[in-house]
Amino acid sequence: MQTTRAKVIEKGVEFEASITQVLAFLLDIDLSISKILGDTTQAMPVNSKFMLLHELNITPKEIKEYFKIFVEIRNKFAHVRECDTFSYYFNTYSNPTSKTKFLKLAENINIQQLNEEEERLLTAFDVLCFSISTWLKAIIKIAGNQKKVDDKKTAIIEMLRLFKKKQIRSLEEYRNFHQQCYMLVDEIPKDEELLKLVEEEAIKVKKK
Repeated sequence: MQTTRAKVIEKGVEFEASITQVLAFLLDIDLSISKILGDTTQAMPVNSKFMLLHELNITPKEIKEYFKIFVEIRNKFAHVRECDTFSYYFNTYSNPTSKTKFLKLAENINIQQLNEEEERLLTAFDVLCFSISTWLKAIIKIAGNQKKVDDKKTAIIEMLRLFKKKQIRSLEEYRNFHQQCYMLVDEIPKDEELLKLVEEEAIKVKKK
């Protein structure tokens, strides 16, 4: 059976891997050659990765608070030998108000049915981790989709450059080129906000 310490450390490793992916995308860093986000001795500590993610201002207030709670718990379990249960952590390093607030994370699960305090705290911890994990997965999915869109935009630009250099010798070549471009364009989601701005500017030009 997995120990509580092992569970906390494992979640920390899982979250660090996801945060590394997010940071690599946002900062345009190649993980295969990165030293600061890689797995070398020069890599950024996990706490610094959490802090950097927060300072990029993409983390909702609630998730920031969850990260803060998780990091505090994870650090004690990782560095204090005696800290091997949630009861020990909250009774030693926290206060009754913080413990009550933490338990409220699982209020929809009716944890009062659980007899042991440790079981109630463990359930609240599971809810905390689920919330963080769900948010990270959503960010990674969005980042991945955006990367695909960026790649398609780059492909269109390179095709146009090639078109400019290459002499089109037949109508068939011209049609094939346009068909490939339009296929890529159709796969790129519309930027509704940008379209609205363009329309507004067009109206301003017409009025002049």
